Parts: sequence; structure tokens; C-alpha cells
Amino acid sequence: MTRSIKYLAEPKQLLLAWQAPDHLGNRQRWAVGVIDISGQECSFRYVTSDSEFRALNGHGREKLIGLGFLGYPAFSMQRPIHRSEVLPTLMRRLPPRSRPDFGAFLQLYGLAPDANPSDFALLAYTEQNYPATVFPLLIR
Repeated sequence: MTRSIKYLAEPKQLLLAWQAPDHLGNRQRWAVGVIDISGQECSFRYVTSDSEFRALNGHGREKLIGLGFLGYPAFSMQRPIHRSEVLPTLMRRLPPRSRPDFGAFLQLYGLAPDANPSDFALLAYTEQNYPATVFPLLIR
């Protein structure tokens, strides 16, 4: 009998992580952004403070930039905070709930096929992990 989670805890904050391409030989997950939720509103900001970046990653930003990090394609690094379309943008990385095999997708992550997680919880429990993603999400 396979065990699965039906009732998921609701996260309050997620970290956007980045991994350098395989050929660079550094597979560390770098926490590069923070996603907060308040009600139905999500916001995204890059980790720009050196002290916060070091606390999350154990290294300075110069190493990340040296590996080629250019930001998440949908969120400009020039804006301090993004409030518009954050959740829908991130959800595009996952299959739609309307797919007939969506229950099987949930099972890949140890979730019950009839679980009904919020979009934010779904991003957290799947880590926004779809084939070839270099931007997993982590619960903070």
C-alpha cells in the first residue's frame, strides 16, 4: 500500500532557488528570491542584501554571478519587488489541474491523487519541479 499526503500544511513563504548548468560542475541550490503570500496575493523579491544572501547560501553573490545567474526570466532584477502575476507566472511551470492525469502528477510527489492543495502549497510540495527546471522552489 502506497502512502500519500492528502491534507497539506500551507506554507507562508517560499525560496526561489537556482542551480547552475551541469557543465559548470556546481550543483548547489542557491536561494536567490523570496516569495511571500498574504491571502491570495503573492509577492516576489530577489535576495539583494549581502548578509541575507550569505545566511541563506553560505557564499557571497559574486560566486553566484560568476556561475552565470541572470535572474528568473519573468521577474526583472531591476525591480525591487514584484506583486503582479507572481503566482500565475510560477504556476505555468506545472501541469494544469484540468489535465486528466493530474492525479498521477500529484502521486509523483507523494500527494494523494484527490488532494486539493492551494496553488502556493502545490508549488511548495512539488518544488515547481518539472523536467529540466533550474529554478526549484523550497519551503522556508
